Amino acid sequence: MRRARRPDWSTTGTEPDPRATLANERTYLAWLRTGLATIAAATALVHFVGGPQAWAEVVVGALLGALGVVITATAYSRWAETEQRMRRKEPLTFSPLMRVLPVTLSIIGVLAVVLAVLDR
Repeated sequence: MRRARRPDWSTTGTEPDPRATLANERTYLAWLRTGLATIAAATALVHFVGGPQAWAEVVVGALLGALGVVITATAYSRWAETEQRMRRKEPLTFSPLMRVLPVTLSIIGVLAVVLAVLDR
């Protein structure tokens, strides 16, 4: 049976508590789900919504899709950084996405509501 390859950093430091490692993994999967859901919402918005403001809906959908791609693309690096810090017993860092995500989603939400009102 072939063993899975592990990153080089996974042998440095001390093995963290398995509960912390598993919690970090669940957080990683949550970021992936959030990114995928954001991309799906963008696809639905662009595909199913039409009308006089269609160009604006495409712009909002593109912004939403780009946000989903950023979330998904940064999920692994965030997981790996947290895992490495736990192994070295260093303090965990704060992800800038924790600030960017709610602000960006709020702005996109306001744009979507404004577009819905204008379509009436």
